[in-house]
Amino acid sequence: MPNSTSNPRSAVTPSDFWWTAPGELVEPANEQRGGISGVYRIVDPHTGALHYVKRQSNHLFRDLSHPLLRPTLLREWKNMRRCAALGVPTAQLVFFDMRHDEKGWHAVLVTRDLAGYVSLENAIRQGNLTPDQQSAALASVAHALLPLHKARRKHGHLYPKEVFVDISTTPPKTAVVDWELSRYRFSRSKAAETDLRRLLRSLVQMGLPQAKLTAVVDLYREHGIGLPHNFIETCTR
Repeated sequence: MPNSTSNPRSAVTPSDFWWTAPGELVEPANEQRGGISGVYRIVDPHTGALHYVKRQSNHLFRDLSHPLLRPTLLREWKNMRRCAALGVPTAQLVFFDMRHDEKGWHAVLVTRDLAGYVSLENAIRQGNLTPDQQSAALASVAHALLPLHKARRKHGHLYPKEVFVDISTTPPKTAVVDWELSRYRFSRSKAAETDLRRLLRSLVQMGLPQAKLTAVVDLYREHGIGLPHNFIETCTR
């Protein structure tokens, strides 16, 4: 597969920079799947902009579209491009590339920092949101996810730490990250049910009132995505 970027390469930030530049590891590297995957904070020296750079070596997957092993970052990159086409807000894609050598497959994916955003997890745990802001943030999250679920796709790992909100605007803005596990489902309701149950259950465990969750489910039903009549109860058990 040829090298791929969300924007054309330029002399300002040569592609090799993203492969080799040192940076701060965000969290311990993932060494599952027989390979290694890590995310680094790296500042572009030419622009001063902060980026998140995910690098992988032999962190591979196989599916019907890719019967031969390929980097999981390829799947994440494709999913993020699908999100862009659907209107689902994500971090801005900057660069993607993958290479194969005698040691196996390697890949890199670069996104811009979500300046001004905070994870929904941190916002709620730290008590940064008023009740009205909680409602507005959840409405923003629901509207951000609706195009995904209407297209019969699920995020696949939707926890509050994967959802970022910017409450400095009215209405708040949302961006969703970590698209490696996004998949197609056979119905809109199944796609939504899988993601929302995981997200809303986590929010309940963090102390969010049940009434806030009901508003999200009601919004989905208004948009023609049916959820089980006892859906809220299954999220609060």
